[in-house]
Amino acid sequence: FQSKKIKPLWMILMTISTSLCTLRQKCYDLQNIQFSCNHISWGGKKHLCALGSGDQTCSPGQFTCWEGQCIPGKYKCDRVVDCLDGSDESNCNYPHCTEKTCANGACYNHSQHCNGLQNCRDGSDEFDCTTQHCPNHQFQCTNGYCIPLVSVCDHLEDCEDGSDEKDCVYRSCSGTEFTCSSGRCISQKWVCDAFNDCGDYSDEQGCDSNSRDCYPGEWGCPGSTVCIPVGKVCDGTPDCPGGTDETNSTAGQTCGLHRCSTLSCEYVCHPSPQGGTCYCPDGFIVANDSRSCVDYNDCEIWGICDQLCEDRPGTHHCSCADGYILEHGHVCKANVTGTEWAATAYFHQWG
Repeated sequence: FQSKKIKPLWMILMTISTSLCTLRQKCYDLQNIQFSCNHISWGGKKHLCALGSGDQTCSPGQFTCWEGQCIPGKYKCDRVVDCLDGSDESNCNYPHCTEKTCANGACYNHSQHCNGLQNCRDGSDEFDCTTQHCPNHQFQCTNGYCIPLVSVCDHLEDCEDGSDEKDCVYRSCSGTEFTCSSGRCISQKWVCDAFNDCGDYSDEQGCDSNSRDCYPGEWGCPGSTVCIPVGKVCDGTPDCPGGTDETNSTAGQTCGLHRCSTLSCEYVCHPSPQGGTCYCPDGFIVANDSRSCVDYNDCEIWGICDQLCEDRPGTHHCSCADGYILEHGHVCKANVTGTEWAATAYFHQWG
């Protein structure tokens, strides 16, 4: 038989103190040992506490937690733990509720039930309210607050409890509408118009690219007049000033296609730092709605035809003046044979 070595008294006291107190207090569950400390109660037991140096003094109207934290005096014994050490709910003589009881056990009056004001700190006095106190043109949230009827089932939570978006049957957006990230439908005409029509700015994302100033097949660099081929966007090599065509974690821009489902591109969606961008076939550019394709006047492209140019849907028609012949579809050369030639036409067909 081998007896265990008994720890010194001071080690036992330190072990107990770390489990019962914070760094600012040392408490010992003792009865007969005298220390120069303050007496407090914890869980019905008497403890001795020696307050550390530099104890914080709270202002009048505040309660001082045992570990020194200051909280409003009205939070003392209100059945909600506010002190980190729980001392505001220690040694409380909670009253018996004569009218209504909050979910946390606190008391409130009948007149405070479902009055649109939060009287219980847990908000339970405004839960499951059947009394309608909101005007007919407003919706009453489960917590009792009133919001406009137009805000119900609009894909945006206007009630703090989200009750305005519960049990909603959302319709699918039509072909002439834009689907916001939240699922809300707005007119395609409202996309990239500098107004937050979606409410979450998804209709204004990726609009920095001014594709109307770029040729077909090009992408406008955000914040710049530079245009680059769409195939160079998100190819791992920065081509735009400041590298705005590639992933920039600092700016929160990541190359990908996560926005393509909401863009509903008419032709093809290409990866972009904004999460996807629409582009169109040759002869077309992306419209102001950022999704549909509109014909581009090819004749505005410098050098596309030597002399005469006629724009046509998705293509163009080059021709030459009298005395010239057309070569290679767009080059005009003088007719030096003396034979009178009719102007030759060449069509670029969209395949």
